[in-house]
Amino acid sequence: MPKIRQEINLIDIAFTGSGDSLSLGVLNRHRFNGTVTAHLEIVGINSGSSVNANLRRDGTSTDDATIAFQSGAYIRSRSSGFTPQDGTTNYVVNLSASLNPGLACARIILLQDNPEIICTESQYEVGAHETSKTNTTAAPFNSAQYWLYDSSQYDGKVTFEASVTWNASGTMYQKRFDVEEDDGSFGNWTQLANIVLSSASGRQHSTTSFTPTSGRNYRITGSIANTMENYSVYGAKIIVTQVPSEDQVQATVGSTLLLYGGSGSNEAIAQSFIPSATATHSGVSIRFGKGGTPTDNLVVEIRQAHGGDLLATGTLTAGPLPVGEYFIPFTTPTQLNGGTTYYIEITRSGARDTSNYWNIVCNTSNPYSSGVAERNDSGTWTVLTSTDIVFRTHLAPLTKIRPEFLLANKSETSTGLRDRDTLWDPNEWTGAVNTAHHEHNAPTSGTHTSKLQQDPNGSPTDITNSSVTGTWRARSSAVTLPTSAQTMDVNLTAGTIYASRLVVLTTIPRKRPDPVRRSQRRFEPAILQ
Repeated sequence: MPKIRQEINLIDIAFTGSGDSLSLGVLNRHRFNGTVTAHLEIVGINSGSSVNANLRRDGTSTDDATIAFQSGAYIRSRSSGFTPQDGTTNYVVNLSASLNPGLACARIILLQDNPEIICTESQYEVGAHETSKTNTTAAPFNSAQYWLYDSSQYDGKVTFEASVTWNASGTMYQKRFDVEEDDGSFGNWTQLANIVLSSASGRQHSTTSFTPTSGRNYRITGSIANTMENYSVYGAKIIVTQVPSEDQVQATVGSTLLLYGGSGSNEAIAQSFIPSATATHSGVSIRFGKGGTPTDNLVVEIRQAHGGDLLATGTLTAGPLPVGEYFIPFTTPTQLNGGTTYYIEITRSGARDTSNYWNIVCNTSNPYSSGVAERNDSGTWTVLTSTDIVFRTHLAPLTKIRPEFLLANKSETSTGLRDRDTLWDPNEWTGAVNTAHHEHNAPTSGTHTSKLQQDPNGSPTDITNSSVTGTWRARSSAVTLPTSAQTMDVNLTAGTIYASRLVVLTTIPRKRPDPVRRSQRRFEPAILQ
């Protein structure tokens, strides 16, 4: 059974005072299938009385993880595991009292475990904590960081977002953050997408989607319209979401179909479709709206005929989610036959409710020629002529992802170990083959060299092949990963670095699909009225 590790960076500066951090991390539970166990992990030093470092839901007093922390030297500590709540949660780090000297970094560790990795999200930090900035033309952050897109390191349908957490001293002047793209060799930087253009102040978290080109580098820039005000950055990320590749697609919106559930009118909605070829299917995407405030789940089932054998099922905890289109992974992928009609049946998990209900987005101009929407009223299915819901069918599970372990994430100028420990543990990876490289970001000129070492707080030993020398973004050859759980840290041996990370190229061997069952060969036509 595959198990993989992802992480979400929280803070990367000296955090000493009591209360909540300004930086935050966003955990999108619906983007990970299977069992997800989360941990808070910190690196820091506290020579005073024990202090609680808490993983707190932003804007609340609810803590999902706690580390009682007291140490006279920099150490890495990890909380016990917890199950993330459904939907999207913004997290901050909360300290119950001041630390001396403080935390150096904090992150959320996500362990994703399932017979198939059907969907996942990888986050890459590309912005350090920088305050009181006044540049009036677009410029990279002082500790400039870069992300290289290589399409060969991902499979499935891949989508990309850029986010920045920021603040400003006033509301009179526009603040702007953009994604920039180079020519493949750190030259000719051009604006690719605007993340936000706003005159707001107070902590903000802004996100936009963009489409990268394989082989090019990406960075985030900021500016302010007038030096009478300043802006601060608390973190910036590139976020990559993967779901299986698509087969059948109907993406044209236009109207909605009511989904009340229970027994009566608008019990359930269905959409027929025909796979283009015999293949493993791992899930479907649908688009929904809300009438009132439904809090239950949306359930999808795949059948060859209404009332026939259940071939696959999946559940979306839709109540906490904003309206939109979402991928729903099947509990177990299934093989469907090309040229055969199947049905996506959509029901709700809760009781019938005509005040708080779901709207399934559709189009009434017959946009999909290989099927049609249907509605179940009091147990009877009715074909809705010329109507199709917005849907996508998705094929085989993922086999290629690219997680990352962040170490340093600010300007480091002192040579030696940098107290930015992370943990490589082979037990956090099963059913996966990993190739890893050490990468650092550095100034655009000069000589800058760094390496990774294991057991940094005991007898530091070099990670074989982890030494890297270079400007901008430089990457080592494949490193020799430890065969047992080892804490590792970055050691700066010359120059300056702005970031250090372990880039992991993960391959998950594909399982043989379940054979097509005989029951799938039956055909029972829907009731037409």
